[in-house]
Amino acid sequence: EEEEEEEEEEEEEEEEENKKNKQNKKNKNKKRRRKEEEKKKKRRRKEEEEEEEEEEEEEQQQQQ
Repeated sequence: EEEEEEEEEEEEEEEEENKKNKQNKKNKNKKRRRKEEEKKKKRRRKEEEEEEEEEEEEEQQQQQ
């Protein structure tokens, strides 16, 4: 009887642990994806800025 209770407790603890791990994994993935998105945005912004600079330079050259 007591052994059974212990087993049940262990199973419950294991389930809790698994849930926690799953949630942590989910959160990590979420964080990683967010980071990647930020990187993409930064890269895009940088590319746009570079393009603008190039265009400005071209305009200046044409004016000369």
